[in-house]
Amino acid sequence: MLNFKPLTNLAKELNDSLEFLPHDDVLLPSKDRKVYELKPSNFRKISPANTPIKIAFVDGGNGTITKSPNFTISFNRVYYCIFQGKKQVHNTQGLTTDFFSCIQKRVKGAAKNGIIHDIILRMSRNSHNMDLPDSNDITAALNNVTFDDPRIDTLPRSLAEWRLGMIALDALSDGDVLVMDGSLTTPDKIESRYANAMFEKAQSKNVTVCAISKTSRLLTRSGEPLLNRVSDISQQTGYDRWRINVADGVSPHDPGFVMVVKLHPAARFSFRFEILQEQHQKMDDARINNIMASLATNSQDLSFLGYPYGLVVADRFAQVRKDDIKIYTAMLESRIRTGNLSKIMEHTRILQAHDRLNEVTS
Repeated sequence: MLNFKPLTNLAKELNDSLEFLPHDDVLLPSKDRKVYELKPSNFRKISPANTPIKIAFVDGGNGTITKSPNFTISFNRVYYCIFQGKKQVHNTQGLTTDFFSCIQKRVKGAAKNGIIHDIILRMSRNSHNMDLPDSNDITAALNNVTFDDPRIDTLPRSLAEWRLGMIALDALSDGDVLVMDGSLTTPDKIESRYANAMFEKAQSKNVTVCAISKTSRLLTRSGEPLLNRVSDISQQTGYDRWRINVADGVSPHDPGFVMVVKLHPAARFSFRFEILQEQHQKMDDARINNIMASLATNSQDLSFLGYPYGLVVADRFAQVRKDDIKIYTAMLESRIRTGNLSKIMEHTRILQAHDRLNEVTS
């Protein structure tokens, strides 16, 4: 019989320690980054906009088809859509790009003192045509990663999202907005180059670049989750839709001005929101409010109140589902058995013993 008492006691002890955390209402800062005090007077109400701005939303997903200790084959998908208020602006071009990636690890040099990554990218036939990331860029970005670094699986898709953002900008004009799912943070020089190319194009067209994160690990100086603490403080304001400045970026790799926003009165969640710092510095309150109000107008769908519906749609069509992966995995396994691809089977079998044990014992 399962004994839940130790777990219950553990949870109670944790809850007691969380209940008595002291408040220090400033973001736990990164070096050389300006942070703003989180207090009721620093909140700004989001007022309705007369005419919503046109907004493009970009998202991506990926899944592993098969892997071994020395290679990974993945399916990647990126997608964008455009909304103005609650209405989707239909584009005549295809909006989804699917592609396959293979990242193979090889020992570099006779001394075996390093790893290099060979990259193969192939566009899916039923896909909107776009320039895929350069395989040499992926190799360079993975130059110093460890064997188990999660970016090995996600980097091709991440770079493709910035490339797709460039295409989305072609459908936008002066005063419009581009919203990336996640953040504007770029963890290495290669991804920064892709992002900066998109930022420069957006600025040349006077299109504002933003990002919104569904989750956040940011903490205040007292160790409280940032979003929780901001939501608690907001109850003293009386605002049902609001924004508050948090920091001029949260790391040296973050070009975004960071806020927390609540976009619907009945929303259960507030979100981390970023505007490209170079653009934010030139904005007045009216422009910022117009962006927020346009997002708020788009955040009224009952499927996820307070979250932009454009990103709900983007997530739906960019998501790589388990059924997709099962189909491609079965297809590849069939080709391996019938074709001259026995080496792939030998290498992938190494990681299958644990799955087999789970099948036997579960």
